[in-house]
Amino acid sequence: HAVAAAAARLASAIDAAAIVAYTSSGATAGRIAHQRPRVPILATTTSVEVCRRLCLLWGADSVLCEEVQSYEEMVRRATELAQKEEFAKAGDILVVVAGIPLGQAGTTNNLRVVSVS
Repeated sequence: HAVAAAAARLASAIDAAAIVAYTSSGATAGRIAHQRPRVPILATTTSVEVCRRLCLLWGADSVLCEEVQSYEEMVRRATELAQKEEFAKAGDILVVVAGIPLGQAGTTNNLRVVSVS
């Protein structure tokens, strides 16, 4: 819960364009939505079922994405998805939340601020 709360507070404080949450079960995005951040949540998952459930979250949009193999790929993909889905444009700031190791449910332990180029 601490990472989700920190992401919501940080995104508001730095006027981020969005929070991008990588989630395998949907729990990460749910915890962030529970904080009612002032910025939109872009929840990304590799599961069709989870993607459908995420559509019901407050302030969240869900996107089905391919599995990422590395942390660097995840960050790059987050900025690409945010631009493609029109959550951000060049020069905007994103807060990216994920669990390391990637793809393992219940491991949300990473928060990163990224500038969109």
